[in-house]
Amino acid sequence: GLKGSPRGWNITFHNFLIEIGFTQSPIDPCLYYINGLWVLTWVDDTLKVGTTEAIKWFEKECEKRFEINHVDAVEMFVGIEIKRDRANRTMELTQTALIEKMLKKSKLIDEENQPTHGPATPMTENSKVSKADCCKGDKKLIEEMRTLGFDYASAAASALYVSICTRPDIAFAVKEHCKVMSDPGPKHVPSLKRLLKHLRGTKHKGLFFSASDDFVPSFTADYFEVPYDLTLNAYCDASFGDDPDTRRSPQGFVAMLCGAAISWFCQGQKSTSLSTAEAELIALADAIKEVKYIRETMTFLDLKQPGPTIIQEDNMAVVSTAHNPGKHHGKLKHVAIRVRSVQENVLEFQIIDVVHCTTKLMIADILTKALGKEQFTRLAAAILGYCELKDSEF
Repeated sequence: GLKGSPRGWNITFHNFLIEIGFTQSPIDPCLYYINGLWVLTWVDDTLKVGTTEAIKWFEKECEKRFEINHVDAVEMFVGIEIKRDRANRTMELTQTALIEKMLKKSKLIDEENQPTHGPATPMTENSKVSKADCCKGDKKLIEEMRTLGFDYASAAASALYVSICTRPDIAFAVKEHCKVMSDPGPKHVPSLKRLLKHLRGTKHKGLFFSASDDFVPSFTADYFEVPYDLTLNAYCDASFGDDPDTRRSPQGFVAMLCGAAISWFCQGQKSTSLSTAEAELIALADAIKEVKYIRETMTFLDLKQPGPTIIQEDNMAVVSTAHNPGKHHGKLKHVAIRVRSVQENVLEFQIIDVVHCTTKLMIADILTKALGKEQFTRLAAAILGYCELKDSEF
């Protein structure tokens, strides 16, 4: 198609939705709302959530203007497989087909021989990916990469899409391998292949959402009747000075709802921290920005939170700083603006509450470092929604 076709289609469909009475969300431009119906658009695909009457009305309106196909029970959307069990009130989001396609392209499975096993973790414990192992113009290393015949950039990019959509458990490993995507070296290939083999053994896993026994929502023509079961809970963590190239700190954040992750990030911090408390404070300040956005989105969906959102933090210095102005001022005065922002949201606006949790219960720990088999398996199951971590386990 033409270069401007996607934009032209977006304008056409947006104007159509506005004409028939929809309101575009101020939170997400791809989300539209009318009484009894939410519509999420992605290029020429739409996902509809609402009453049966509202959905039928919308489909008839679409048929008047466009040639369109309707699916009663959605099983896939933008490459994400949707599995619903209405009897048990669960929903699972996976990307098995995409992972298999990626593995075939990387020649880790084929049509005749499809091994299903893989390493228990995407990276060996405490391992790191360093730019020191990049080719950097070395002709021998470049030739060695060519002989390996492995499309590193394509494999890393595919794994990145999976980690963004349904697999937060591999986000740290993907982040590490993507930072050398522009100039990978021969030493990086076995490490990335280990990640892909881990996906091979866990390709059927994804985000598993479940409702509690007393969760009985009702969707009327005007709004959701919001049960308090839909309370947002978040975790943030940082690993002080762990980047081998910059000595900056990786940080991670995850927001949980209905047992599984709904939002997360795994990234390197933009500045070098001078202490563990500073690294954790920077992670908390960034986590608060994400939580505020999620709260606004839930309010738009008539799922307003009944109180402050709890962010779990495993550093006592940061927890006490968040609740006590002047606490640790001498150690954190060079990041006073971040400290003030955190305290403002906790003490004045009261939309955030920072609570201490032990490291073993810190789900965001999986987003900051390469863990061993036991800890990774526990946290991966928790962040994906297959189990719940409890104090009684330790």
